Amino acid sequence: MVVVLHYDTHSLEASSLVSITLSSTRLLFVSIFQKICLACVQKLCAAVMVQLLLFRLLTIHNHCLTLLTTGCQ
Repeated sequence: MVVVLHYDTHSLEASSLVSITLSSTRLLFVSIFQKICLACVQKLCAAVMVQLLLFRLLTIHNHCLTLLTTGCQ
């Protein structure tokens, strides 16, 4: 399952597109999620649970996005 995050930096730069491939178990990402704030985790998990392939996380925190993308590489 491929989840594509659209992150709006709210700056003059174009929004960055981050493609993250999640495993079927998703348990591999628990340690990463523990370092991400609860609100951002809930937004991600809600989108994954309903199996949306494209969704917007315009309010996800920059440091949370960094942790997520770094951990999924």
